[in-house]
Amino acid sequence: MPKNPGLNIARIVYDSYPHSDLLPIDPDRDCLNLRTLMQRVRDDDIGDSLFRFLVIEIIEGGEGTLSGAIRVVRQACDDVEAVLQALVQAKEHGHEDQLMPKMKKPACLRVIVTVSGGVADVLLKPRGVAVTLYDYDVEGSDENAPGISKDPDGADCCISEWTASEPVIAKHDWPIVERARLASIPSHSRKWKCPTCGREVESSYEELAEVGSPYCTDCDCEMQMI
Repeated sequence: MPKNPGLNIARIVYDSYPHSDLLPIDPDRDCLNLRTLMQRVRDDDIGDSLFRFLVIEIIEGGEGTLSGAIRVVRQACDDVEAVLQALVQAKEHGHEDQLMPKMKKPACLRVIVTVSGGVADVLLKPRGVAVTLYDYDVEGSDENAPGISKDPDGADCCISEWTASEPVIAKHDWPIVERARLASIPSHSRKWKCPTCGREVESSYEELAEVGSPYCTDCDCEMQMI
């Protein structure tokens, strides 16, 4: 079927496409013909893959003719309808959970801060978590003094930062770690005891940062550090 020189398929597609006015397309400039429209959707990200697909299919599959455009759009509708019906049937048969992969529940990420002698510091944090610590115990300090910064609201404070790739595990001179060392327990772990049944476990500081205090699985209660 010969092309109709007086028929602008590009403008028909643009004008009939829902919410086409939201596309970054100038119809007077980009819809002069199918070739100019295809160049626009191919060269730039217009943010709508379906519109882009229709334009390219009409030109490449429909050869730029009106009858060809009708044929490829109908075929696309049939293909989409087949997929839609399969999804509807799966839902009706109770297979909803199979359509989406089960997402693993993210681990609880915990950052523990210690304050000793008025000085705040990070006791531990898991790798992959960035930490910014704002210490506001700067009363009486000159705002231009070394180490004094501003928080996002403009308040004076001391800022300490740890990158996501930087692990933080307890420092050896902190009392909690020193007690563990003196008890011949590795400084990176600590013993915990169930207050109900007396069961004991040993948990590393890295585990503590990731999942929190251990729980007794027999009594379903939080263990206490010993």
